[in-house]
Amino acid sequence: MNALTFLRAEHESVLGMLEVLEGAGPGAPGRDDMVANLVIAESRHETIEQEIFWPIVRDVVPGGDELADTAIGQEVEGEKLLDTIEHGKAGEEEYESALRQFLSAAREHIEYEQNEVWPRVREAVPESDLEDAGNRLEVARKRAPTRPHPKTPPNPAVLKTTGAMAAAVDKVRDALSGRSRHHPPETPPS
Repeated sequence: MNALTFLRAEHESVLGMLEVLEGAGPGAPGRDDMVANLVIAESRHETIEQEIFWPIVRDVVPGGDELADTAIGQEVEGEKLLDTIEHGKAGEEEYESALRQFLSAAREHIEYEQNEVWPRVREAVPESDLEDAGNRLEVARKRAPTRPHPKTPPNPAVLKTTGAMAAAVDKVRDALSGRSRHHPPETPPS
């Protein structure tokens, strides 16, 4: 699957969750499950983008360093908000504030990627490379962390090593806590 097709499917899934959460206040039926699914989906998504997609943008797209730096900066700030949500409790002011901020920031970030970055990627990256990247994103998603790790540097080499360890720990924590029952929508396989 083409990397941009893969990422678009992930974005559409996240946008659907954002839409539901924007209309659901604390105590709304299913809200806690939707928030957990959002945290899992976004934790995976940002990790694989930082590991696979942004290095391609840096290496191939003219002005790619600036594009990647802006996007990764947005992702790191989003991860901090997700971490606050992950460790907070619905209804608490810090949690609710972080969730509201994340909902807005996520929309802004998706818009930046799709409108600013992707057109330049389409022009600069050969289709065969986009296909290869899409396949790697698909594989990486299965092994990506399910929780935010805002203190992990967004460096591809670091993410491949510590990210894999964090993902293993996350999966154990998910199983022990019952969180593994949450399953955000999966991106359709190629």
